[in-house]
Amino acid sequence: MPIQSEARRKALSYYNETYHLEHYGSVIHDELGFRLLSLFWRYSLFERNGLQLNGKVLDFGCGVGQVSAALPDTVCFDFSLFAQKELTKRNRVVVEKREDIPRHAFQYILSSHCLEHSPAPYQDLQEFHEYVLPDGYLVLVLPVEVELRPALQSDWNLHLQAWTFQTITNLLVSTGWTPLSQSLVYGPYMLRTLGRRLSANHAVPIAYRLGRLIRANPSMLTIARAAQ
Repeated sequence: MPIQSEARRKALSYYNETYHLEHYGSVIHDELGFRLLSLFWRYSLFERNGLQLNGKVLDFGCGVGQVSAALPDTVCFDFSLFAQKELTKRNRVVVEKREDIPRHAFQYILSSHCLEHSPAPYQDLQEFHEYVLPDGYLVLVLPVEVELRPALQSDWNLHLQAWTFQTITNLLVSTGWTPLSQSLVYGPYMLRTLGRRLSANHAVPIAYRLGRLIRANPSMLTIARAAQ
């Protein structure tokens, strides 16, 4: 365990304020864009997959929180102190230490673009069982790796892991999860432009359909249930 903790500490030191501002600075400083993105991900991940919008959610590795901000009953956790400060500014419910995450309290664990940054994904998925209710679900979003050329230096994403649909299924099953569905989920297209001209209820579905049409920024979505 000490070796794992040290590896995690070193890995997480990369994901500091500079990292978050480079990746999410435009989201952090754009209130309209932040709100629209939160509604978009609620629609893409929860509404379209028949998941309950009012279920209690743990957003694990939430970053600045834009993926879960439109879900009404969410607890946020991120290792980054910078992310925690940003979440607090938005009056989100934040757990600062992993050991303080409530046990067996959540209907859903949402983990969006987090697991690829973990030095110990197997252990993380095992521990997720401690957080969900007996009939709880995992909503897992992972990147589609597209840079396959040889590389001898770190890139700005700093992904430590990569999966296909098959290999993440293998990992989930080996850690006690039962995958229920898998699909590619695409990012929004022209969401902010649409959001300035239309109501969010109209802008979000249109941006979703446009994103699917042009295959914008694909991610792998797996919905799994704790194995009975």
